[in-house]
Amino acid sequence: MKRIILLNLLLILFSSIYIFTQNDNPKDMYENALKEKDPTLRFQKLEEYYNKNRSEQHNVNKKFFLYIVGAAFESKKFDRVIKYGGKALKFEWINEENKLSLYLQISNAYVIRETNLTKAYNYSEFVINLGKSMIQNGSSSGLNEKYVIPALCLQIRILDKQITDLKALENVLKKSIEAYLYEKSPEFAGYIFVFTNRLYYKFNKHDKAIEALEIVCNDNSIKPEYLNKIALWYSKKDENDKAIEYLKRSYNLKKDAKIAYSLGKLLQKRDIDTAIDYLAESYLMDDKNTSNNSKILLQHLFFNIKMDEKSPDEKERGYIEILNKARLKLGLIDN
Repeated sequence: MKRIILLNLLLILFSSIYIFTQNDNPKDMYENALKEKDPTLRFQKLEEYYNKNRSEQHNVNKKFFLYIVGAAFESKKFDRVIKYGGKALKFEWINEENKLSLYLQISNAYVIRETNLTKAYNYSEFVINLGKSMIQNGSSSGLNEKYVIPALCLQIRILDKQITDLKALENVLKKSIEAYLYEKSPEFAGYIFVFTNRLYYKFNKHDKAIEALEIVCNDNSIKPEYLNKIALWYSKKDENDKAIEYLKRSYNLKKDAKIAYSLGKLLQKRDIDTAIDYLAESYLMDDKNTSNNSKILLQHLFFNIKMDEKSPDEKERGYIEILNKARLKLGLIDN
């Protein structure tokens, strides 16, 4: 019996030693770290591997740094992204997409930590230039979405942090327009909208703001709020034809009681029938801030101007027809 117990103890001892040596084996540590799905744990294991093996440089190859930078970025350890990213950039990278990934992650880390923004800007510029070159040479168009557009966004964010005067604002707006003309993405359109508003309201550069925002508003997939803003700016210049054009486009994208009311007001002396149609729709949308004003102007235009010389019965029938036409257009009744 004692012999069996002793043999079992020895078996447990040798098993423990084997497991310990396996876990401490550099190759096993590395492979186990890469298999870890959780990015925080994967980073911890990769860093532990590095700390134990960095004196033996042949055991830490350049791909290790690619993995640890990625894990650090995923786990939001941006100081480590910068630390290990700097080591990674000392290697020669034949795979240019690996370069793009490293430079973009490091640039992003600098921006998030709000440190060394000049280097961050230059790293983003490197990503943009290399990415565009690769695309021109026939590489995957996915490089735009993965690298070039995020790098352009980083540059705009960096310039945005440095706005102290009109010149700086014009610089970041110029960069945003450059980015938008390269890739008409919602992100770049949003930047232009934000910066043109600052240009208009903070620095009173009305014409420049309109000129810049109009670049975005010429796109058919633009947001209604952008069209509404430029329409407002044109109406303040008494350029009502342009204001009406943009408000109509906005209303076609999204039915809105306030926009329909604005169109009714602007059109009442130009095209009374169209003005009445917009006001009827605005009234029927039952917006607490707009519908009552729409009703007042609608009834004034219809009863006192358009149908002024008609009989009461004709006025009543005509008014009902106008409202039913509006209900049909708004989908409130079936055709």
